[in-house]
Amino acid sequence: MPKARELAAEVGFSVAAYRRIGVLQLAGVAGVALGLGEPPFGGLAGTGLLLLLAGAVVVHLRNGDPVAKLAPAVVCAVLVASYLAALFV
Repeated sequence: MPKARELAAEVGFSVAAYRRIGVLQLAGVAGVALGLGEPPFGGLAGTGLLLLLAGAVVVHLRNGDPVAKLAPAVVCAVLVASYLAALFV
């Protein structure tokens, strides 16, 4: 996984921290899928994902990354926020 190591170093995270973030992302996606049947799980998972994505935006901004690197986190955050809004309306 040389690319993952490179990306972790680029943002200043250890490989272990980068893996933990990935595990949290996968857990959030699973929770969002479960949330379709159990809205409280979806709400918690969506909120967690939104916090992770907010963290990603902050890291990209601190690193002075171009918009092309920042855009995926912003787009995903908008999608998760829309999911949360639809879940509880």
